[in-house]
Amino acid sequence: MQYRGLSRHSGIGKVCVLGGVILGAFGCDGSGASNPGDGGATDGGAREAGSLLPTDAPKGGNPDGRIPRDPPVISELLKKLPLTGRVTLLGTPGFSGCTNQDPSPGDRWCALARTAELGRAELWVINVTKIADGTPVVCTGADPNCLRLTQNLWTAAPSVGPRHPTAHAFDGDTLIFHADATSASTELYRGPIYAWRPTWPQARRISSPNGVLCSGHFRGEVAVCLDNIELDETKPLEFDLLAGPLPAAPNQQLPRMDRIHALRTNDVSKWRSSFSRDASQFCYSTGRTGTDPENLWCFKTSDMAANAVATGVRTTQRLVADASRWLFSRDAQKLYFLRAFNYSTEGNSRGSLFMVDYPSGGNPVQFSDNTGAFFLLSDGTETDKGVAMYANIQQNRGDLRFVRDRAAPTSSVLIASRIASASVSSDLRYTFFSRDVNEQTDLADAFVARNNEATAEVPAPLCALQTDRSTALFGSPFLKSAGLVLWMDEVDPNTLIGKGMVANPADCSGKRQFATDLDYWFVANDDGVVFSDETDIDIVSLRYARVTGGNVWPATGPVKVQGQMRRVYSLLLPKYDVAVIEIDQGNDTDGVYYVKLPLQEPVTPDGGADTGSAPDAGADAM
Repeated sequence: MQYRGLSRHSGIGKVCVLGGVILGAFGCDGSGASNPGDGGATDGGAREAGSLLPTDAPKGGNPDGRIPRDPPVISELLKKLPLTGRVTLLGTPGFSGCTNQDPSPGDRWCALARTAELGRAELWVINVTKIADGTPVVCTGADPNCLRLTQNLWTAAPSVGPRHPTAHAFDGDTLIFHADATSASTELYRGPIYAWRPTWPQARRISSPNGVLCSGHFRGEVAVCLDNIELDETKPLEFDLLAGPLPAAPNQQLPRMDRIHALRTNDVSKWRSSFSRDASQFCYSTGRTGTDPENLWCFKTSDMAANAVATGVRTTQRLVADASRWLFSRDAQKLYFLRAFNYSTEGNSRGSLFMVDYPSGGNPVQFSDNTGAFFLLSDGTETDKGVAMYANIQQNRGDLRFVRDRAAPTSSVLIASRIASASVSSDLRYTFFSRDVNEQTDLADAFVARNNEATAEVPAPLCALQTDRSTALFGSPFLKSAGLVLWMDEVDPNTLIGKGMVANPADCSGKRQFATDLDYWFVANDDGVVFSDETDIDIVSLRYARVTGGNVWPATGPVKVQGQMRRVYSLLLPKYDVAVIEIDQGNDTDGVYYVKLPLQEPVTPDGGADTGSAPDAGADAM
């Protein structure tokens, strides 16, 4: 199972599953953001982990299935965080282990779990910015830069729903975590769910005592929770939707907005919820039976408490009728949605794409009458750059078309035909896409289209990175300005680990290998790439490659920072200048460290760090 949010982007057939039942939670319905890291998942910042996936285990093996190894040589570049005992970093690889709101309102904090007496676990948060700046920090409970939030952190790993350690993670600067569970360790989580932000002296409960899953926002102080879920398989799948501003009191749950009827009669998801990008608006959709239309209700975030529904279902007037797979525009002035959507189980999704004014819901404008999925185009600003539509979908393949101007909804260009997934560069010049996907392994071929040369009838010129079904994406395929394209090739379908590859996106020239056993990678703007390599079940090596001019790969290859570390690590945004990692000492854990990454300036590593490269590291630079 892939880590959430790091799988292939904007695929037509993407769904979320709970015990074999499709549940489109928090926007996991195939209409995802086109640019990784551009605001998170499609609900305005809720991490895709907010979906009730069958498991959140790392790809490629059980992280607790460690094997005996010689202790690693720890680089002198690394500095240990001041929390003693058996300590582990929480979250998923990338950013969720630490605060990641961008721009940051303050210091960067990271979340750690520490094993305590009688098998219990504590949750600590540490101000890494202060430590990296040289401020003395002690973790005794008295230092405001190192706080213990709970002594009863939930550490179970059931086969469905959230699981430790990925259940506890930062969305922006909001830490969401599970503690004081009432469910058994093998069951779907049930119990309180808490939130914490760096300005708070203690955590605050945001769910009822019967919570299942919560998700924060990449920018705002708001959250969404799934609560009081119906687990009787003889009854329709329903749950309470809690959402609103984070509470001001320690035990004041989010407002209850409605009782959600989650599925069609064919078990396809028919609901979603989302805050706008500025967190000032909230909408959700649901039907009341397995056959009636999905309808949409919307509120100002400041009015959500006053519009809460104490019990039962909402009876107030809907904003839009028959609105499926909907999205806020980036400026929150419009709503996009599919009308008369067929909720296909055969890979033949179809509906009519509409846009209405927000918040009035008026002035409906139709883009297409044969769209099965869509996502919004963005260059990273708050300005809408149009919409990408999958048209004529059959067997989870469709024609990808761009409408560049929402004021001209019927003027579209054809990017590529009969494709299964796509990811668009931040500057909108290129689209990384796949046509032939192995439905069992999710491995696929890989192409790059030059978007600006597409016309209404003639698709964009393309080049092939790989024509075999052997590639995957576990990171962004493009640097910020799209000077390079990255992908994973010759992927092992069992471990989902493969060779790291880089090329020129304009014509797929200059292909070269930069990693032998690539796990995950993260694009540091145009400055370089941070990635984990030498993957061996539960350990990896951390490396970085400094890119010159946004398009020249280093001729000497990437630099190895540290070997034999755990697979979960976190990078501090927006400069990617600090990595927080966990060192594995054979059958035990040595601790959590931080290291400064010189992506803007070269540095000679020392201690256990050494320079390393892919087999062709001496090849010509691009």
